[in-house]
Amino acid sequence: MSEAGRTVLITGSGLVGAHAAGALQAHGVRVVLYDLDPSFEYLETLIGPCDGRVFRGDICDVGRLTALAREHDVGCILHTAGLIGAQVSRQPLRGVEVNVAGTMAAMEAARQAGAARLVFCSSMAVYDFSRLPADAAITEDAPLGPQNLYGATKLAAEQLLDHCGKLHGLGVIHLRLAGVFGRGQYTGGSWMGRIVNRLLQQSLRGEPVALQPEWIGTNEFVYAKDVAAAAAAACLADGDVSGPFNIGTGALHSFAEVVSEIRRLLPMADITVSEPAGNIVSYLERSQPFDISRARSRLGFAPRFTLASGLADYVAELQTFAARYRTLD
Repeated sequence: MSEAGRTVLITGSGLVGAHAAGALQAHGVRVVLYDLDPSFEYLETLIGPCDGRVFRGDICDVGRLTALAREHDVGCILHTAGLIGAQVSRQPLRGVEVNVAGTMAAMEAARQAGAARLVFCSSMAVYDFSRLPADAAITEDAPLGPQNLYGATKLAAEQLLDHCGKLHGLGVIHLRLAGVFGRGQYTGGSWMGRIVNRLLQQSLRGEPVALQPEWIGTNEFVYAKDVAAAAAAACLADGDVSGPFNIGTGALHSFAEVVSEIRRLLPMADITVSEPAGNIVSYLERSQPFDISRARSRLGFAPRFTLASGLADYVAELQTFAARYRTLD
């Protein structure tokens, strides 16, 4: 195990953070989580008892974050905390504060605690899809140019981390995530993750659900358990593996395919598809999948789940925990 993996501090305890904690624990790594409003009940389904391992705090509170990193002898910070998509557009100042200043707080905590590495959960939204060849997979060297404020905050954070990492001799890895879905907390989760969750939850309850195609588009979906495996691999990798990595499946799926697969899994699903209502965000209507060969060769990342098997696993988990907690949320 690398020096970076001695203890991992995870900012954010939602879909990605909680699953990554479980994946790291499976490798024998001690994890601590830091979140503004953690759901202990949810976390316990993934990491067991949370006593002494989950802490409340604002990502911008660099003093508290640094003290926590020092106290727990943190070798790596996995930074998943942030505001997603329209949340940033609705409150730009807070979005920049959380996604940019909060990321720099995580970097400063890593520096002051003597950590070896910071792993940043970035996004496919950093790419300029208007300048990508229509018939080529997206590599990490593809043109960058966010199409919305959320993507701009992610790219700004990447660039700031790169400069600070070089300045302080601290390894920095960016995980550029495709559309993540899975059982998790959705107050700050990805847009596509929330839509898929809504589809499954309401269908399992026997409730009708109405959708618009542009909410999902044609895109690349990656299951939370695969993202967790990639995050764990990035935290534990030996040597200098700094830089960006595409984390996805290398396959695109249309809105119609997602709906069809859910109807196959849940024949009782009452799904109504409305006419498109407006323009779609560029990265939600793609013709280019990720090239994930860099993550495969340097991190050992290989997705285990397809869209179909990920959805099937997701449904099974929702049913299991609905019985346990008498809720599907």
